[in-house]
Amino acid sequence: NNALQNTAGNRPIYRTAQDNNLPALQFTGDLFIDAPAPGIAGTSSLTYLMVFHDTQTTIGGINDGSGEYILDRATATNELMSLKPLTGNKYALQKRDNGGGGLGGPVSTTSINTNSKWIEMNRNKAVSYNLFYNGALEATVGDTDGNITPPSPRIGRHATTANGGLRGFLHEFIIYSSIINNAQRILINNYISAKY
Repeated sequence: NNALQNTAGNRPIYRTAQDNNLPALQFTGDLFIDAPAPGIAGTSSLTYLMVFHDTQTTIGGINDGSGEYILDRATATNELMSLKPLTGNKYALQKRDNGGGGLGGPVSTTSINTNSKWIEMNRNKAVSYNLFYNGALEATVGDTDGNITPPSPRIGRHATTANGGLRGFLHEFIIYSSIINNAQRILINNYISAKY
């Protein structure tokens, strides 16, 4: 799937020679691209992986729309699967169910930093939401949210808040329509580590 931005002034900037001399998209807080709905059924599990580094952060709460979003949804609907810096200097998977309930999510134990990192957010349907930092599980929250159809992702900014987005560089965004297992995680970690 291809993400795009029709408004030239909101497009992230393609930069060469970034981490490990590879290109990246630079975001400045108000730049974003929207991807189509991932086509994952609400009855399914899922995995999102993001490789990025932020150069500056504004933090928000786990139960609010404040702060800067690295990943949000393209429109402000009830379904939510977002990544944001959180008060307390951590990263959080912020989720919400179709009815607008279940707001919250797992929070990293690793502090926000300007290093390149990869964060895996997954939902093991009817079991748990999990947040991994550089391949290591850091937090788990039980899943009692019912069916959640993953919304179209907004990459780099909050759905509606101007300047509510990533200030830094995005290298990769990968989506699976299932939970990846430990063997797959090791392969992905090796791929990302070798690359960045």
